[in-house]
Amino acid sequence: MAFPGTPGGGGADGSAVYLDVAKLHESVNYQLLDGAWVYPTFYFKLYVDLRADLASAAAAARARGRRVWDADTTLSGFTLTSRAELTDSLVILPKLFRRLAEYLTLDETGGVDLAGFPAFLAAHDDRLFTVPAGQATSLDTLVQVTDATITLTVPPEQIVFIEG
Repeated sequence: MAFPGTPGGGGADGSAVYLDVAKLHESVNYQLLDGAWVYPTFYFKLYVDLRADLASAAAAARARGRRVWDADTTLSGFTLTSRAELTDSLVILPKLFRRLAEYLTLDETGGVDLAGFPAFLAAHDDRLFTVPAGQATSLDTLVQVTDATITLTVPPEQIVFIEG
């Protein structure tokens, strides 16, 4: 987490500090998420109360439909017809963007054939669980590919990635 100004409580930059929900709201991370400037990406080591609060802020920001959310097509689905479209016009969850970009570099023809994308995701084994169901799974099970259309079937704030 990042905070404006000097660290409170006598801690130096990079030192461990106790973080509760009230202090979380002072963080740059929270402000960016609440302001719809960034997507949520949660990892297992983030405390449940902090993650739940950040997830609520992300859902509220998406409901307001501003900034990243006004153009986001991660949940509604997007049709990818060119590589340039991925980098120049689509607004999608960064984790999905990175996996797509990596997958497309494997095809040296410069085309966009998504037939192998589900298998590529499965091979990556991005382990995660979903909230609130607590379902342990991997990213490939949450991404639907139909022809050239890709859809994430679970909101990003309900996904918690498990570190390496």
